[in-house]
Amino acid sequence: VSTQSTGRAKNQPHVVEALLDQLHERGLDLEGIARIPGDAYNVDRIVNLIDSGLLSFSLSREDPFVLMGVLKKYIELLPGRLFSDATYEKLSTMELNQNAVPVVKEIFESEEPERKKLAQSMFYFCYAITLHSDQNRMDIRAVSTAFPILVVPYAIQRDPMRYMAAMQTVPQIIMFLLNNGHLIWGWEKH
Repeated sequence: VSTQSTGRAKNQPHVVEALLDQLHERGLDLEGIARIPGDAYNVDRIVNLIDSGLLSFSLSREDPFVLMGVLKKYIELLPGRLFSDATYEKLSTMELNQNAVPVVKEIFESEEPERKKLAQSMFYFCYAITLHSDQNRMDIRAVSTAFPILVVPYAIQRDPMRYMAAMQTVPQIIMFLLNNGHLIWGWEKH
C-alpha cells in the first residue's frame, strides 16, 4: 500500500464531507453536475494536493464540476464502495419494493458506522440533486445511471461480463435508495 493511498484512506471521510458541502452549496443547480466531467488535469491536481496534505479544505474557489470529479475519484477508491459486497449482493437479488424498506434499513444498520455515514451523506446528496432537476436536468433516473461507482464492488467492476449484468440492476438499486432514503436513513423528504 502506498503512502498516498494510505493518506487518502485516512482523510477520506473528511474529504468526502468537505466536497459534498461545497457541492451542496454551489453545484446542485448546475446542468449535468453528475454527468459532465470536470477538467481531468484539475481533478488530478486537487487529488494530489489533498493526498499530500498541501490543500486545506477551502475548496470554495474550485469549479464544481472539478469537485464532482474529485468526489467520484475518492468514492471509486473506497474499499467496497459505499457499502459492503455482502450488502450489494443482498440488494441486487432482492425485490426492491415498499415491503423491502425495513429489510434494507436493517441491512444498512449492520454496516460499519463510517461506511454507513458516508453512504447516507452521498445518497442524500444524490437525492438533493434530483430536487433541482428543473435546473440541472438530473432527474432520479439520470442520477441513478450517473453513479454506478457508488455500489458496484471492485470484483464485479473488473469483470466485463459481470459488470454489464450489474448495470441492469444498479440503477434500480440507486433509485430505490433515493426514493426511500427518508425511511432508510431518516432524512427529510421534500
